[in-house]
Order: sequence, then C-alpha cells, then structure tokens
Amino acid sequence: MRRGEVWLVSFGATVGDEIRKLRPAVIVSDEGVGVLSLKVVVPLTKWQDRYTERKWMVSLEPTTENGLIKRSAADAFQINSVSTDRFLRQIGTLSETEMQAIIKAIALVKAIELLPGSSIKIHDISTGKIPIKKAPSVTAGENSTSE
Repeated sequence: MRRGEVWLVSFGATVGDEIRKLRPAVIVSDEGVGVLSLKVVVPLTKWQDRYTERKWMVSLEPTTENGLIKRSAADAFQINSVSTDRFLRQIGTLSETEMQAIIKAIALVKAIELLPGSSIKIHDISTGKIPIKKAPSVTAGENSTSE
C-alpha cells in the first residue's frame, strides 16, 4: 500500500457526518511514516455540482489509471487514519497532478500555507522538502485571554 494508490475501503461504523460505507479512498500518507497498521486516506465520493464552490473537494475524472468508474470528488475535509484491515482491494493510482491538488486541499483544511507557486511531488513528505510558510512561533499562554 503506497501513497497515491486508490483502494476500496470499508469505513464501517460511523458517527454523525463521518464518511460511511464501502467507498474508494486515496492513500495520502507516506510509507515511511508511522509504525501502526494505519494509513492516512482521503475518501472519494460521487461528484456533485455543488462541490465546485468547495475548495477542499478535488474533482477526479475516471481514467484507466485511477480505476474510477465515474467523476468523483476527493473530500479532503474527511481525511482520516484507517486500519489497513479495512482495505479490500486496490483499484488504481492517481497521477502526480491529482495528488498535488489533493495535498493543496488538505493544506487548506489543515490551515497550512504553502509557498506560492510551489509544486509538491509525491516523494516530498518522505524527504521533508515540502515548501511551507512557517507561522511565527507562539509561546504557551501568549494568545490566551483571561478575565
């Protein structure tokens, strides 16, 4: 199981608005990160026109490489760690361009500011060379208010 692969994942029991049921998901975690049998994934769902205005939803067209059978959306807001026991079968692999779009959507959701014009390659996480603007450091209690 490698970064960029699309797998059919059984999300099983859920609560509230969490993504549910059996659906494709793309692995976004690097193989070199973590010691547990977990992968960080972004689930995919059927594309709907209303997603056009939602910058965290990445449109994916079906191709023979990605194995999707209909236009889909990678929902970066639903990024999650899941057990590899939930992975049923690989259905495809996303392109570098598709992965870059998903990483940018994750950065938006997680409030990480990427440097303008930066290009993120699939191997960037493992090499630690992701171009990210560093936020000013904050000392504990510096931004807290007391009344």
